[in-house]
Amino acid sequence: MLVFLRSLPDHLWMNLQGKEVFYMKNKKIIIVFALVFALLIVSAVTVYVFANSNDADNKYAKTITVLVVVEGRDTKTFTIGTDAEFLLDALNQIELVEGSESIYGFFITTVDGITANENKQEWWAVSKDGEQTLTGVSSTPIKDGDTFELTLSTY
Repeated sequence: MLVFLRSLPDHLWMNLQGKEVFYMKNKKIIIVFALVFALLIVSAVTVYVFANSNDADNKYAKTITVLVVVEGRDTKTFTIGTDAEFLLDALNQIELVEGSESIYGFFITTVDGITANENKQEWWAVSKDGEQTLTGVSSTPIKDGDTFELTLSTY
């Protein structure tokens, strides 16, 4: 066995405390193992952070659904995680609506980039679970699980 070890190149064996020891000094293998280990750690951390940071239910007290209904177009659905007390605050959180304040409250003029045309007598109706709300968008309270519809209507 000693003859075999002596016939190996110097970089494959060394004498350690008087005993012949087979020793492999291959930096490439060590680097590959280190990179694989680092990649596994980074992957595990990424999965953990992604799984714990994208769930709206974990961050907010309420989750509501808002449907944007425009005749001739597909209905768009928005899920909003929020701590807001009123609908307008939740809608503003994702910048879904534009409008103006009036003595009656906030008047919605634009939803998801679609502006109601006053010349065509269009306006945005707000309903909850299929029934028109009796309050303005700025004073409509929200609860977890509510579904609201913003419908482009004519009068």
